[in-house]
Amino acid sequence: AGLGGAEALLREALAQAWDLAELPLALAAVLELAALRQDDDAPGLASLVATHPATRPEHRERAQALLAGRDSGRAPPSLDEAVRALLAPEQTG
Repeated sequence: AGLGGAEALLREALAQAWDLAELPLALAAVLELAALRQDDDAPGLASLVATHPATRPEHRERAQALLAGRDSGRAPPSLDEAVRALLAPEQTG
């Protein structure tokens, strides 16, 4: 399946966790998507997970490790903003 398949599975997990209001699971999916993508949004997403009160301790530690030495230079998004952005249809062009 490769990285595209992994991203699709994580996006599905995020959608299901979000629909069920399972915030710890949604935050774990956000973290794994950030780690997988390693794009400009990854530090903000990791910062969101590291500071959110619903984050499980093991995910907080992983988020902090992902953040080590990286700074997005901007405030992290809200969880709602992050989920909407991550679940938005891919832009083609």
